[in-house]
Amino acid sequence: MVLQRNDIGQLGFHVHSEGLVSDVELQGYAWHAGLRTGSRLVEVCKVAMVTLTHEQMIDLLRTSSTVKVSVIAPHEEGKPRRSVCSENLSCVAVEYLSG
Repeated sequence: MVLQRNDIGQLGFHVHSEGLVSDVELQGYAWHAGLRTGSRLVEVCKVAMVTLTHEQMIDLLRTSSTVKVSVIAPHEEGKPRRSVCSENLSCVAVEYLSG
């Protein structure tokens, strides 16, 4: 999913350190791209979340000219899905592309 910035440079969502999206601006660019509260970021700008500190993730989101994220969508009722990344398991991510 490629995220656009609003007129003041914001992406329109808040995220916790573990990559869990806690709030999405209703009718904002991120919302229109398909990002929802409860989504879990798996990659930010082609960098796996498990390799980033919270500060590094925020820095990528704030400073990258093009912000592309891969996410695990929440359950239908909005409850976040658990991350299943490890050495022996692959992450199953839903990648949304705006077009």
